Amino acid sequence: GHHTGTVKFYPRNTKPASKAEWYVLQTETSHSVMINSPLKHVFGGLDLQIEHHLFPDLPTNKLHQIQPEIERICNQYGVHYSKASFWKSAVLCVKNYSVHATADHAHAH
Repeated sequence: GHHTGTVKFYPRNTKPASKAEWYVLQTETSHSVMINSPLKHVFGGLDLQIEHHLFPDLPTNKLHQIQPEIERICNQYGVHYSKASFWKSAVLCVKNYSVHATADHAHAH
């Protein structure tokens, strides 16, 4: 949920100045995987990384219920909401790892 290359990165020492900034930081640095099958229950809510980060104690079924509203609010206020299907998310992760592995290899020489 964080390695798709579609999330924002903030400096490691970034500290939100308010609760609102904390919510934005949690949202923009996460990625939700949209699974439209009973298989989503296997992930225990971790498929919805954004909602999980915002409400870590919420039961899985509630995370799935609030997802459309969270996305709507983000769109309304211009907060980056990263999501994709399971397979698209997997491809994005592989591409992102490939880019970083290539860059790391280039820096090693």
